Amino acid sequence: MGRHHLEHLPSAPLFRMAHDQALPFPIVPAHTLIVRVGRKSVPARHESMTDSDVAGYGTYAEHFSPSPPLCGIQSIRRPWPPRPSKSATFRGEWQTQGYPRRRGEMREQYVEALLYDWHNQHKLRDQRLDLEYWLTLVPPQQNTVVLGAGTGRVASPLATRPGSRVVAVDLSRRRLARIPAAPGLHPVCADMRRLPLSRTADQVVVPYSTFQLLRTAEDRERALAEAVRIMRPGATLHIDVSSNFDLRESSDWQRVLSASCEEVSRQPVEEWERTRSHPDHILIDKTFRTDECVLLRFTEHWTHLRALNLEAALVRAGLALERVDHGYGGGASPHRRIYHARRPL
Repeated sequence: MGRHHLEHLPSAPLFRMAHDQALPFPIVPAHTLIVRVGRKSVPARHESMTDSDVAGYGTYAEHFSPSPPLCGIQSIRRPWPPRPSKSATFRGEWQTQGYPRRRGEMREQYVEALLYDWHNQHKLRDQRLDLEYWLTLVPPQQNTVVLGAGTGRVASPLATRPGSRVVAVDLSRRRLARIPAAPGLHPVCADMRRLPLSRTADQVVVPYSTFQLLRTAEDRERALAEAVRIMRPGATLHIDVSSNFDLRESSDWQRVLSASCEEVSRQPVEEWERTRSHPDHILIDKTFRTDECVLLRFTEHWTHLRALNLEAALVRAGLALERVDHGYGGGASPHRRIYHARRPL
């Protein structure tokens, strides 16, 4: 597995969201791995960041350390698992998904993908209307490309329809490995800015704010250009973005982050102060934890809706914007802006 050098994030305060449910393995953020021997806890230091390919659908995840070097957690030793009464849900999924079951077999390559699926299933209940939305929107019996497919939460249902062919593209091999095999589903590990695909797509779907995870305007232009390149004449591009990630002093989403951060740090949070230092994006520090320790901490970089300037970008890419609808969603982070653009015949 190759080394992966990440650019350092700006030295600015981060939002923190606490996920207090127990998970079946204990790890801590950045460069420290806690190895538990009997009643003692021994920190083990790692000097390199492994190429975890964690950027993709739903997150732009990086193990975060406030000072260099950024280091990845390479393996997990003990305990296995935490208290059974709190991990029954995860053990059930664990054993049905083919993950290692013996102590000492769990490794970093499985961690992020498993956390990703768990977060979608247990923390995003109000967002599950997106599946019904995409199944209604995307016609069957067509060639569909899903950019940022992750573990196939959107791509798999689209591929189950007779005659459909779905290419699920994601940067993370670990997430793609969790997609159940299906005759019409074809996982492809690739960067959405450099797609190894030809012009065969009738529908291109960019779900769940994946487009907002691209850091720069250049990256977004390249991703749109690649999407247009693989689209047949008359094909349609659908991009899902969150309207709450915007340049406003307050939003439901920011209030939730503020409350979560205050719960973790025991200090008040001024959410507008935190966004003002980054006029085009916000940084969210997500923390998965048990009662005993932090399991995993990573950051997400979200570009504000206004900073995307998506309508102008679609026109520059040679597409005709057909409509913008309110899509689906609910709860504190509704996704209510879906852009639909067509490639001219």
